[in-house]
Amino acid sequence: PQKRGPQAFARTQADITANGNPSAYQKYASVVPMQDATVSPGDPVCPISETKPNTQLAWMVGGKKYTFCCPPCIAEFVKKAKTDPKSIKAPEAYVKN
Repeated sequence: PQKRGPQAFARTQADITANGNPSAYQKYASVVPMQDATVSPGDPVCPISETKPNTQLAWMVGGKKYTFCCPPCIAEFVKKAKTDPKSIKAPEAYVKN
């Protein structure tokens, strides 16, 4: 078994309940991503692309709800949460400066 430090990413029961078992690609196969780079200061942004997130593309990570612009960004963010959990901010911190 892999040892986890205190800051390690943990998939919570809330994550599993909210996300289910399919991958982001499977869960959101019918959602057409529309990256919109037109964001104003204070607007929420996708944690990966920093474009406008699609509220349909929500994913629970560490018990917190994040919104993304497309399924590939969800997959990249989850991978980042597992490999570098200290780099992950709270959902409300992902806003345009």
